[in-house]
Amino acid sequence: MAFIITDNNNGNIFDINDSRKLIDLEKYFRRYSKQERDKVKHISTDFYSGYIFLAKKLFKNANISIDRFHIVIQAYNALNSTRISLCYKSNPNYNKLKDYWKLIVKNDLSDEKKYSKHFKKNISQKEIVTYLINTNSLLKNTYECYQGIINSLKEKDIQKFKSIVEHQNKNVSDQMKKALKLYKEIIKYIENSIKYNIGIIKGTNNLIKCLKRIAFGYRKYDHFIARISLIKGIIKE
Repeated sequence: MAFIITDNNNGNIFDINDSRKLIDLEKYFRRYSKQERDKVKHISTDFYSGYIFLAKKLFKNANISIDRFHIVIQAYNALNSTRISLCYKSNPNYNKLKDYWKLIVKNDLSDEKKYSKHFKKNISQKEIVTYLINTNSLLKNTYECYQGIINSLKEKDIQKFKSIVEHQNKNVSDQMKKALKLYKEIIKYIENSIKYNIGIIKGTNNLIKCLKRIAFGYRKYDHFIARISLIKGIIKE
C-alpha cells in the first residue's frame, strides 16, 4: 500500500513512499519548499478525495485531474455488474450474456460475420451486442450511457460528457447511477483530464504488481524498491 509518484514527461518513477497515509504524505511533500511546490503545474491522481485535498493544500498553482483509467473503470464496472445481474440460469440468454461479455464492454465492434455456436449462424459483433442489449431495457440504457462516456473521452468532448452525467441517469442501473454521481461531484477535475494529456500511473502500478507476483514477494522493502528501479531504468546494475 505504498504511494507512487510518477513523472508524466518520461514515464519514470520519481519516488515511492512506503506509506500513503495523508499525514505521512504531507510530511513527505513538505520537505520541498513552498517555492518549489508552487512550480508544479499539473497533478494526476485517482478518485480518492484525500489525495485531491492534499494536492489542493500543498500545490497551490497545480491543475488537478483524474487519471483517465479510473474514469473509464467506473463506467466499465457499472456496465459489467449490470450484465452479471442478468446472468441467472433461468434467463434464456444466460449463455450469450456470459460468453459475450467482452463484446458488451467493447467500444469498436466489427461488422464482419463469423459463425456463432450460440446463434447457430454467421453473425457480426454488432449484431450480437444489438440483440443482447435489446433483451433488457436497463442493460440497453446502461450500455448506451457507457458508450457515450467512452466516446466523449476519446473525442475529448467535455460538453458531451457533462450532458451524459447530468441527464442520462434516470433509466440506467443503480451501479451506473453511482458512477455518474461520482463523476458529477468532481466534474472539474475530469474536465482537466479531458483537456490535458496526462494519465500513466496505472500502467506503472500493473508493472509493480507483476514484479511482486513473479518474485512471490520480497523480504525487504528496500530490495523491492531497488528491483522496481532497475526494471524502470532509474538505476543501473
